[in-house]
Amino acid sequence: MADATLTHPTRESLTLYQRQTQDDAREAVANITNELGTERPPLVHTETREREFPIRGRVTARKQATEDPDTSEGRQALANYVDRLEAHVDEFQGDGYTLADPVLDTDVQAILESVEWSITPGRTTALTYDLTAQVGRGTFDVDGITRLNPTLNTSLPGMLRVDGIDLLGMRDYQVARSIGIDPNAVFDRESAENNDLVVTEGAQRRVSFEGTITGSDSERQAKDDALDALAPTKEAVTLDTYFPGYSLDGFVTSYTSTQESRFGEERTDFRLAFVEGTRA
Repeated sequence: MADATLTHPTRESLTLYQRQTQDDAREAVANITNELGTERPPLVHTETREREFPIRGRVTARKQATEDPDTSEGRQALANYVDRLEAHVDEFQGDGYTLADPVLDTDVQAILESVEWSITPGRTTALTYDLTAQVGRGTFDVDGITRLNPTLNTSLPGMLRVDGIDLLGMRDYQVARSIGIDPNAVFDRESAENNDLVVTEGAQRRVSFEGTITGSDSERQAKDDALDALAPTKEAVTLDTYFPGYSLDGFVTSYTSTQESRFGEERTDFRLAFVEGTRA
């Protein structure tokens, strides 16, 4: 599938490489009133129409090494790309981007609402991303994107470290960044392109990780207890990442562990969720 692009009059453009699927989702937001004591059908009032483009793609280190102007090293180029993806999701998109799609042969004005990327074991030189663009006119402030410019942290023995505790045995790893949007019909509710898009929540970054703890009973229990004690804590903790290489301050919002014994092996599988932020 051909690449799509997000262009902006004042901000850096974003190319959506190696798309695999793309939906064009339209929805009529309706107020439905059922009349009591009659057999008449309900009254339906359409308040607005909404339209969004959920896009899924898969990018590889080899591909990004040929596209990145800053590096020819594949994994670093991949880290730079997810940094660009995340940086474009913020509350400073102004009127919005122009989403140019050569497959659908359409150009629409849209706000980038969310992006999520994930990598899996044995495939750390490729990742899958899911992006959602909401069609309409943004009513946002405008400013340039703010990148974290991460560098691969090859000093870590595993993919993540939280509050000094290494998270090993990766089974799944996802990062999501999103903002809140409220589409409002102003003059013509027959088309989503006429909606004003109002920001309701600032950017939020969430990390989800599934891993495995191995070792003796006492070793597994000690690490399980240490991770469990982080959800929640009164003070922010630091999450260090091997990939893409940035460090985030925030809070462990949930931790779930499962004890397993099979095939002669004792292990503890766990799932941990983290949100970037500061104590309120």
